Amino acid sequence: MRGRVYLGIVVLILAALGVLGAVASRQASSLDALERRDELRRQNAQMEERVTLVSEELRALLSRRMVSSRASELLGMRTPSGNELVLLPVGNDR
Repeated sequence: MRGRVYLGIVVLILAALGVLGAVASRQASSLDALERRDELRRQNAQMEERVTLVSEELRALLSRRMVSSRASELLGMRTPSGNELVLLPVGNDR
């Protein structure tokens, strides 16, 4: 009879160890998933910052292009075509 009690205790201990092992395994995989999520969040934040910087640079370039074209228009400047000859006057400032 004592053997059966000890056997029952051993079985309960083994079952408890199995459950604890399963819990530890799930917690380890949960920690891995949380670390992966944090890494993805960091990458997402970096990408959002990069998108913001590129958008600002694009806005600045578009603004410069508009200012440049407007200034050329106001000053009567134009780009000569490939077959035009441009003569620049040389002044005598003496």
